[in-house]
Amino acid sequence: MTPQAYLVAERLADTKHEYFNGDVYAMASASKNHTLISMNVSASLHAQLRPRVCFVYQNDMRVKV
Repeated sequence: MTPQAYLVAERLADTKHEYFNGDVYAMASASKNHTLISMNVSASLHAQLRPRVCFVYQNDMRVKV
């Protein structure tokens, strides 16, 4: 699958997937504890980086690495 085809399919999907080397993998949902930890880390990073020209994103951001 091409990256472009993945993005089109992902925008229409009911669940999240990960794209890796042309393959697509379903992603599991996060637990309550995981979500709380993630939110606390994001809030702390945001507060610490606020004076700088930085952005803190949570898990719903698509990135190309």
